[in-house]
Amino acid sequence: NKVISFTGCLFQLFFLIDMVGTEIFLLAVMAYDRYVAICHPLKYLNTMSMKLCAHLAIGTWVVGFFNSLLHTSLIFTLFFCDSNQVDQYYCDIPPVLGLSCSSTYSRELVILVV
Repeated sequence: NKVISFTGCLFQLFFLIDMVGTEIFLLAVMAYDRYVAICHPLKYLNTMSMKLCAHLAIGTWVVGFFNSLLHTSLIFTLFFCDSNQVDQYYCDIPPVLGLSCSSTYSRELVILVV
């Protein structure tokens, strides 16, 4: 039996978006760190303090969590038709949106903006 429950798909999509989003925000923080190190080497120690680094690291997890919560809640509040089988081995945003009978325009717009 190769099916996943609705709740299992919800959790899988939530954690997928959370991990990918957190990684992207962490890469942005790392790019900012390198920018400061290269463009302002004499101010680096004052600018990138341990407190700021901790806030940036914690911020990546918080922003990734809320980004994932936003997308997951927007997608799983849609109305789904009778055919609710995804032809993939994991739940992702486009196939789940394709199963919806209601309009997905606003959800796709939020995904595009984010």
